[in-house]
Amino acid sequence: MTAHPAAPRRSQAEQDRLEAALTELFER
Repeated sequence: MTAHPAAPRRSQAEQDRLEAALTELFER
């Protein structure tokens, strides 16, 4: 998953949490 160029900056930890949540949703 790649970040949007126009997206606001996020901490790496928050980015990981978001990706993990999305992955969990799609894998359900």
